[in-house]
Amino acid sequence: MLAEEMGAIVKKLKIDKVVGGETTGIILATAVYMVTKIPMCYVREDRPAPPRYAVEGVLNPGEHVALIDDSYVTGKNKLKFIANIEQSGGLVTDIVVVCDAFIPGQDSSRKIIQSKGIKVHYLCTWTDWYRLLNEYGYLSPQMCKIAVDSIDNRSSWNGPGSETKWAWFEKVKQLQGGKFI
Repeated sequence: MLAEEMGAIVKKLKIDKVVGGETTGIILATAVYMVTKIPMCYVREDRPAPPRYAVEGVLNPGEHVALIDDSYVTGKNKLKFIANIEQSGGLVTDIVVVCDAFIPGQDSSRKIIQSKGIKVHYLCTWTDWYRLLNEYGYLSPQMCKIAVDSIDNRSSWNGPGSETKWAWFEKVKQLQGGKFI
């Protein structure tokens, strides 16, 4: 299902290749390839010492690339992937991920990616994900409320005063016999 949904996005892009970011992105890019038949390869976050390369597979100079990965949080690791793809001759035009997991206040890398003109496409946000887990019975309504609050009010879950939030979580978990559903 993920391959079909991500593949539907990728098919609309003007790209020559899908490149999976290590590690989960490799699996997703392979699945997207199977749906779209757009050639794929993968990229490492850190450039290894020769004889290994940052990009494994054939990436021809000037090829337009969609970087495939599981999530888009701060964008810091995406910048490393992009740099390694560019050093290998590719041009990243799009990023396609399952989940946009934005963290307010930690978006400097995202701003750099945006300034490069790279478009980001995603299937859901963290809030969407938690609500779907609740809808399908994998997360209780109470735990869903806590999870969404941890995204919407992130700062209240860290540092001084966060004890109240964590006590709420522990109380709900205890009421549910230590389970999330």
